[in-house]
Amino acid sequence: MFTKQYYQNVASVLDEVATNESVSIQKAGQKVAETLKADGLIHVFGCGHSHMIAEELFYRAGGIAPIDPIFDTTAMLHEGAQKSSSDHR
Repeated sequence: MFTKQYYQNVASVLDEVATNESVSIQKAGQKVAETLKADGLIHVFGCGHSHMIAEELFYRAGGIAPIDPIFDTTAMLHEGAQKSSSDHR
């Protein structure tokens, strides 16, 4: 059945993330906590569909208040993908 296969694939990916990235996730969470304790801002950005993550953090009722969304529409896919994927180093 397709749904069972999909579930198994998603669970496998999540297990891999939990196994291989738990230290990095813990460090990132600590940085966020330290920033919030220091009355800092959490800057969020996304282009394409990933900008919805920034919207969820910023617009969500009852969410974390000190969120600074960077909504640069020129970097979103509907404006063209070149800016969102160029290397600005």
